[in-house]
Amino acid sequence: MSEAALDDGDGEHVVSGIVDADTLSTYIDTLRGLVDEAKLHFGDGGIRVSAVETANVAMWQDTRLTPSAFESFDSPGEVAQGVNLTRLSELLDGAASGDLVEFGIDMESRKLDLRYRGIEHAMGLIDPDSIRQEPDNPDLDLPNHVVLSGGQLTEAIDNCEITSDHLWLRGNPDAETVTFAAEGDIDETVVTYSDAECERFDVNADAESVFSINYLVDMVAEIPTDAAVAVHFGDEFPAWFEYDAFDGGLEVTGLLAPRIQTS
Repeated sequence: MSEAALDDGDGEHVVSGIVDADTLSTYIDTLRGLVDEAKLHFGDGGIRVSAVETANVAMWQDTRLTPSAFESFDSPGEVAQGVNLTRLSELLDGAASGDLVEFGIDMESRKLDLRYRGIEHAMGLIDPDSIRQEPDNPDLDLPNHVVLSGGQLTEAIDNCEITSDHLWLRGNPDAETVTFAAEGDIDETVVTYSDAECERFDVNADAESVFSINYLVDMVAEIPTDAAVAVHFGDEFPAWFEYDAFDGGLEVTGLLAPRIQTS
């Protein structure tokens, strides 16, 4: 995209690009599952975000729109800007499926300029230094790894949510199963996937961790049903979730800490 395509000449777009509206909206709404504001890093790798929610229970790590997501993208080195994700999502609501969104960061006005069809928005940016500090990348050596479809993972979480506000994730190498279970006052839900039902099954140790379903629901809300989701977990350890969508244009990595179990 040429700068003139979006800018009347009052400012200079240090970062500019064109991206499919569905792709951009899915990225923003994925991030919004945990945080309302984030520091967006624009650079050679596309757009990258690492962010942790206020309770330090769940986070996104290096979740990004890769260069392949864009019709065009230009960023001279890395530029970091704070963005109100909720506001940006609202401004993108008017874009229809298939629309292309032109965007540019105007450093003079400190605004993110957007245009799709005949609609133009100029959204104020946030001082990146005022955004919550980005999380470190935890060094976890987890023994168990399975790959499920987005539909399978969502099915398990949705069914467990009916019964309880927390979920047990269990791996059994002898039975060759991974299980999602929830227990209410009088009800119980168990969703089990066998080795044969997983795209990848590499469960090497018995494991059980309990997680908040509210966080899980928010983290999987935007996962396409056909996405291959890698789940890495251990016994009373955090769980990693990784997947990509839009032919690799969107890469998502999320971590959820377990609830503390007391006897």
